[in-house]
Amino acid sequence: MTKPIARVEGRKELEEILREIAPREALNLARNTVQAIAQDLRRRMKQKAPVGETRQLSTRISARRRKPRDGIARSSVTVAAPHAIRVEYGTQKMDAIPFITPSVEELRPQIPTLYRELFGKKYEQLLARNAKRTARAVK
Repeated sequence: MTKPIARVEGRKELEEILREIAPREALNLARNTVQAIAQDLRRRMKQKAPVGETRQLSTRISARRRKPRDGIARSSVTVAAPHAIRVEYGTQKMDAIPFITPSVEELRPQIPTLYRELFGKKYEQLLARNAKRTARAVK
């Protein structure tokens, strides 16, 4: 099993607000928000990954939702290509072509803003779904 390159964990402040909604819906909303950020990191890494003949490196980058721990939503981004570390850091015979670190560093300052935007979007979707369910139940 490959080790995660980056972990995105739910921000505690948002999760405290969400707990007031309903524990199950709150955790799902936090998980969706965290997964969306992990998918964004995955997309950035794929764009920056060097492309060889086999395209093996970019096709082996994945973002996976992880099991919540202590009520905290988690996702991880992994690169399953065996040569990813050699590409990222280089070897004696090959210069480094970093694609992981620049992607993480590019995303890092944007995470609080992304949280707010994605949380709002996901929360609006949840409210719309609940309104639709309520409307169907009333009929």
